[in-house]
Amino acid sequence: MYRFELVTKSGRVFGWKASHAFELPAVFERPNHPFSQFQFKGETQEVFERICQDIHGDWVRLITTGEPNLDWQRF
Repeated sequence: MYRFELVTKSGRVFGWKASHAFELPAVFERPNHPFSQFQFKGETQEVFERICQDIHGDWVRLITTGEPNLDWQRF
C-alpha cells in the first residue's frame, strides 16, 4: 500500500487533489503522455523527474527485490 499526495499546479487550477491514477505518469515515467502533460502543466521538469525518481524507483525495486523502499512500512 502506498499513499500519493502530490497536488500539482494544474490540479489546484481545476480543483483536483491527488486523485485516482494520478501517480501513473510517474510510475511508468512517461513525461510525454498527454495525461502527464495535463497533470504536470506549469510544473518544472525537475518536479516530474523528482516524483518519477521516487515512485518509479520504488516500484522497480518492489518488482525486482520484493522491497520497495526501506522507509515503507508493511501494511
